[in-house]
Amino acid sequence: MTMSATLSRHPPGARNDRALAMAAFQIESRSWGGLVQPLSSQAKRVLCLDAIGVCLASFRPSLEEALGARSARLARRALELLRADDYVPNGPGGEFRDALRALREDDQCAAVASVVAALTEYADAMPADLTASTVLLVMSACYEAVMHADRRARVTAAGRGDQALTRLISAQRGLIGAAALA
Repeated sequence: MTMSATLSRHPPGARNDRALAMAAFQIESRSWGGLVQPLSSQAKRVLCLDAIGVCLASFRPSLEEALGARSARLARRALELLRADDYVPNGPGGEFRDALRALREDDQCAAVASVVAALTEYADAMPADLTASTVLLVMSACYEAVMHADRRARVTAAGRGDQALTRLISAQRGLIGAAALA
């Protein structure tokens, strides 16, 4: 992509808006590590998968319109494979890795790259016990995906995000709270 095409896709100030949006997430999520760390490995796995599911449901007006029908289908399929009790992403068959590869090749947009990052981060950590850091990386990638997809994602100087980002942070906080109480 040429520099002029890149600039036309991102209006002036968009970079600052994205930086402010990520700062808002970092501020909100600072205390989450202490809540996530004591969770069992299984609870952390469920938390990650639920966070990715909430992410995919957070795209407006829909995942298909935000990412494209094929990318949406591939992202959902990758999540479905990860949710399967007996699925091993690095095991024989490679359907998960094939879905991620196709997803990356299908669409080079930042939102798709962030969805792939969330799925990959979780899949790479599956064989071992998940850490709070890994869970927060997955949640951060999910937040970035919604932020990149939502061109209206503007953050004011006070650190308040638009509704989609605010709802996502609230949903992620709710997932952590529910996991901590379980």
